[in-house]
Amino acid sequence: MAGSKLWSSQTSSDLGRNRSIWSALHLDPILLGLLLLLVGGGLFVLYSGADRNIDVVKAQGIRLGVAFVVMFVFAQLDPAVFRRWAPWLYGLGLIGLVAVLLVGVGAKGAQRWLALPGLPRFQPSEFMKLV
Repeated sequence: MAGSKLWSSQTSSDLGRNRSIWSALHLDPILLGLLLLLVGGGLFVLYSGADRNIDVVKAQGIRLGVAFVVMFVFAQLDPAVFRRWAPWLYGLGLIGLVAVLLVGVGAKGAQRWLALPGLPRFQPSEFMKLV
């Protein structure tokens, strides 16, 4: 079997070194690979759905690049940081949800948005999903 020779040519030190790189980056290579496949498929669907308009795909690619950088930065943080900030972020989200009831902006018959000066409109409910 030719495939087994390929796998057997890797020594345990090679595997350990690869594992330590991923561990040092705090990333799961299988999950990252699947995520990249999904992103690639999504860009392909966007390209075909946007009448082959490459500008839309480029703009989405830039957003995805920023999202991957943010994901990488958050992966480097210690989980204790998230536990420490969780109550404060939850409280901030609750304030945002109450603010929607008081001063929220309506769109298509629903009052779900906050419009803060200098910031784009956003939905506090989306923030709460992350928190």
